Amino acid sequence: MCPDTAKYDIPFSPGDWVIDRHNPGQPGQYTGKYRKAGPHIMVQLFYPGGGTSYRPLSSLDAIPPPGSMVEKLRRGHFGKVRDLQRLITYEKLKGTLHEVIYSMEAAQIDFYC
Repeated sequence: MCPDTAKYDIPFSPGDWVIDRHNPGQPGQYTGKYRKAGPHIMVQLFYPGGGTSYRPLSSLDAIPPPGSMVEKLRRGHFGKVRDLQRLITYEKLKGTLHEVIYSMEAAQIDFYC
């Protein structure tokens, strides 16, 4: 830990992966940059898609080691409804065109252009 981060008690090192409790479906990598915004310490995160943003330190957790689904439920690590919708859509649409059309028909999904 560099001396500046120790001054504000930032528990992450540059390059560590963290999760925002308010958006657990979007992990980010701590860049080592931070700034003070009133009483809050805002740390910069780099996202896999290429974007960066500052998030409050108080809402960040280090990414825990992989565990079972039961352990994740006990820790309270859930995604948002949008994450579940995205996953269901992905599962429905992966595969050949014939399988996609069959799945949409079986689930009675209407597609309008």
